[in-house]
Amino acid sequence: MLSSVTNSDYPLISATTLMITIMVLLVTLLLDVIYAFIDPRVKAAQFD
Repeated sequence: MLSSVTNSDYPLISATTLMITIMVLLVTLLLDVIYAFIDPRVKAAQFD
């Protein structure tokens, strides 16, 4: 990523940013699902 910024390789910067964004979203979703299994109060609060 750093070399693409210094070389002004805009397609590579865009692709890398997109991949990082998708990974962060997937990890956040996974953590939300795991947290619902760990703490049953979270699951119970969804149905109130």
